[in-house]
Amino acid sequence: MKNILIVDDDVDTSLRYKKWLEDEGFILTLINDPYIMERNFKPEDYDLVLIGFRTSVIDGFDLYNNLYEMSKKVQQNTSSSNDFRVCFMTASKINYFI
Repeated sequence: MKNILIVDDDVDTSLRYKKWLEDEGFILTLINDPYIMERNFKPEDYDLVLIGFRTSVIDGFDLYNNLYEMSKKVQQNTSSSNDFRVCFMTASKINYFI
């Protein structure tokens, strides 16, 4: 796994992730506008997609669902598998009370 796409509208955080991962030898693409990414997404280009959980323009889960549907359409029209892995990122605090 070498090619990673980061999709997050928080520029500072995503640049920090980009630098850390590039320092470890990964190839990074950083997109801060989820709608631009949706228009240009090719699932076969990435081994992993890191998606911001909450962005100002689209919820991370909705973005994932859109990408998944796009991936299925590509897979139906080609003989190759276009599976991609997704990891959601968040900077939000989550408090659990027991």
